[in-house]
Amino acid sequence: EEMGLIASLMIMACYVMAFWRGICIALSCPQEKELLLAAGCSALLLMQAFIIIAGVTKFLPLTGITLPFISYGGSSMVSGFILLGMLLSLSKERKNV
Repeated sequence: EEMGLIASLMIMACYVMAFWRGICIALSCPQEKELLLAAGCSALLLMQAFIIIAGVTKFLPLTGITLPFISYGGSSMVSGFILLGMLLSLSKERKNV
């Protein structure tokens, strides 16, 4: 709260880096199903963050979506960790090849 703009930009940069890493994982997948799964998981996390950040800044109307890993929401937190788990699993498979 005291860091303001710097902390907000760092949090947004973390979401963009997670998306970028997810896309890199997707591009390293040889099968189309795995590629689509990884790209979809990373895009879902980024879009969820974009929608709530745009709603807070009055760029879009607010919705009932929570900010991933920041806002309180039990099912949202579980679904976010499931998405990260799938990305981690796909990334681990690529290292074994």
